[in-house]
Amino acid sequence: MLNLFGDDYGSFYNDVKDLIKHKYDLLTADRKLDMLSVSELEEKYLDAVTKEEQCVKGDEPKRAARRIAQAEVEKLGTQMKAARVAQGEIERCKNEALQGIESTTQRLLSYK
Repeated sequence: MLNLFGDDYGSFYNDVKDLIKHKYDLLTADRKLDMLSVSELEEKYLDAVTKEEQCVKGDEPKRAARRIAQAEVEKLGTQMKAARVAQGEIERCKNEALQGIESTTQRLLSYK
């Protein structure tokens, strides 16, 4: 049984704190992933590319529309790349949290 006043208690306490921290990190990562809408950005990007392609060379209004569409494509492309990088970082944090939960749970189960 766990010695409540010895070294085992300190280790147990630290493991419980670690478990809570890892679960909080996992919850935070899940929330960030929910807020990050890569698919929405991809849809906007594809719409902008389609609009750009529809603006063929011709009169001045069409050329102006194409320049605007090109700027929108570039902006959304940059945002999409940044979102994918952020998504990868969030996934990495999520995996670290899951690994931490697993290892801490194993340590806590060893106190039985």
